[in-house]
Amino acid sequence: MLQRTLVREYYRQNVAFYLFLLLFCFGFMSGQEHRQLITVIMARPALLIFVGLAWFFHVLKSALFVHQTLQEQEYAFLQDNSILPFKHKWTSLLALQLNLNLPFALYAAAMMTLGLMNQNYISVALVISVNLVLLFAPVIWLNRRFLNFNKEIGITKYFKFQFIPKHRIFYFVRFLLNEKWVLYVSMKIYSVFFIVAAARLFPTDEYDFRLLGLGVFLGSVGLFPLGVEKINFESQKLGFERNLPFDQASKFTSIVLEAFVLIIPEIILIAYNWFDKVSLFQLAGAILYLLAALTFWYCIQYSSFASRKDFNSKMFFVAVFQFLLVMFKVPLLLSAIIILTLSGFIVRRNYYNFELLQSDDK
Repeated sequence: MLQRTLVREYYRQNVAFYLFLLLFCFGFMSGQEHRQLITVIMARPALLIFVGLAWFFHVLKSALFVHQTLQEQEYAFLQDNSILPFKHKWTSLLALQLNLNLPFALYAAAMMTLGLMNQNYISVALVISVNLVLLFAPVIWLNRRFLNFNKEIGITKYFKFQFIPKHRIFYFVRFLLNEKWVLYVSMKIYSVFFIVAAARLFPTDEYDFRLLGLGVFLGSVGLFPLGVEKINFESQKLGFERNLPFDQASKFTSIVLEAFVLIIPEIILIAYNWFDKVSLFQLAGAILYLLAALTFWYCIQYSSFASRKDFNSKMFFVAVFQFLLVMFKVPLLLSAIIILTLSGFIVRRNYYNFELLQSDDK
């Protein structure tokens, strides 16, 4: 039951992320290069700290997804998992956690295999230990989460973020922090990780400024779920706005300002980590690109294209194309202007014709 609901929905929502990860890891690195990389890591156990952090963030990402999903009314039937026989319940939870993190578990298995072949027994023991912790700790949490299925869990139980202004451009961020804080935190962890990690890798070669582009691009890809949540929020809470005398320019300006509010933490991090590393032109381009990307994720949901079954796969190819533009040193500022222009066109053409279908709400 858990595999057919949570696991299937998790990979459906994150298909673009994993396809891009496969392209990035296996399209630009050969099998021999992966083998050499694993050999170096296993020969130097200290490097496993960085690998462990990557695994931890992935486990956190999947755990946050489960927590958020179980808050949806349509998944209320899953609380029956808590009354299953002991053996069946824990087996299903173990299978759920293993399947949610299967891509990284398979890579860990490859690391252990090469480690044993090269007699790196300490590193193998560390990999096994870390993966056991990252398997059983979430399972224990999952069991508690199912036992407390209908209880409010989290920081919003104690704090409702009432200090946030009540202006229109803050409606969505207030909603996220009060009702969808898990989604908000997971998206911030994802984008911040790539922005900071890219800065820490600087410098590497004569094309160092591309690291900023890659960090911002990968961070922007992770903001995609916010676009889906935004359109659901508008349809459920603010549907009356389309009956008000707002022109399309005002609506688009409001969307851009809402996106700006949400990426303020990323803007601060970009400025702090990259100010002394790249030119002001490149810095401004990176900030505007992140703003344009989130604006696009908002606006594309107004089009009928977003309801098509092949939407995620099409967006994957768009992401690959944008990745190639970054690698070929196309200025981020130019890409940002094009994306903002396209977003404005989408709003102008689709806003008053948009209607959220029941299938889109999934």
